[in-house]
Amino acid sequence: YGQQDQFLNQILNSYILPNPNNGIPLYLKGKYTVKQPVFWSDVVSGIMNSLYDSDAIGQTYEAVGPERFTMADLIKYVYELTSRDEEDWNFHITELMMDPLVFAKVYFAQKTPFGGVTSFNQMSVDLMERWSISDESQGLPNLSDLGVKLHTIGEKMPWEVAFRDQWKYVVWEYPEELTKRVPPKPVTFLEERHLAAQRSKGLLNMLPAGIV
Repeated sequence: YGQQDQFLNQILNSYILPNPNNGIPLYLKGKYTVKQPVFWSDVVSGIMNSLYDSDAIGQTYEAVGPERFTMADLIKYVYELTSRDEEDWNFHITELMMDPLVFAKVYFAQKTPFGGVTSFNQMSVDLMERWSISDESQGLPNLSDLGVKLHTIGEKMPWEVAFRDQWKYVVWEYPEELTKRVPPKPVTFLEERHLAAQRSKGLLNMLPAGIV
């Protein structure tokens, strides 16, 4: 992720994602999808370090961050950092599978010959599917093995999305008026096992709690 990264530009794309009520559609509301975001500069550092590491020749490294979050928590944090929270913007997460409008918009974005990159940030049906799949490690070496000090989203994300803050032009008289956003809690190994087991039930998770 980063200011010019497609991930942030895609999830904040006002043309595609928000439905008319500012709901963000995610598969199973993003509760059971786990992502491991990595800061773009850490990836660059890993690439540069590999050029001077003879042990890296022929080796494959996983470019992942130090923390894992549910897609719902990650999206919520990014929107909160841009002042698009539940109170001021009516932010909420909706069920992707119950939102045919977003599928129509995404299909149009991937087919139109105009603005596919600059306006729609390469949104596609395939991308929505990949957003619905958890990041899984194959047990390969990662960027830490190349001597990279990985940054957390709490350290880097606020600055990377600051220019997208809808109140960025407001001059606050007192610093206390600014709302402090707390990064989400990373998912533990046991929590992720539970989420994976629940996710295996598929669309049954859309039923009211207690039925499944």
